[in-house]
Amino acid sequence: MTTHEQIQKYMDELGWSTIHLARLTKIHHIKLQDILDGSQPPTMNQLMNIINKIILNYPQDQHWSIYHNIVLKPIIGEKK
Repeated sequence: MTTHEQIQKYMDELGWSTIHLARLTKIHHIKLQDILDGSQPPTMNQLMNIINKIILNYPQDQHWSIYHNIVLKPIIGEKK
């Protein structure tokens, strides 16, 4: 899965829409939609802002695995 697909997965788990995440992160909803569609990569600040808002809704013991799933897995690839 790519970064934007992972973000979408967590948004679905939390029941968030693009508008809801845009309000939380203060990222313009059109720019955020481009990021979630994969047509524009997020800046590091945007990505960390999105991850922080997602992580705050999960127990602390899951924070690293969420970060790993969103940021590192798409970079290093999934081992099969």
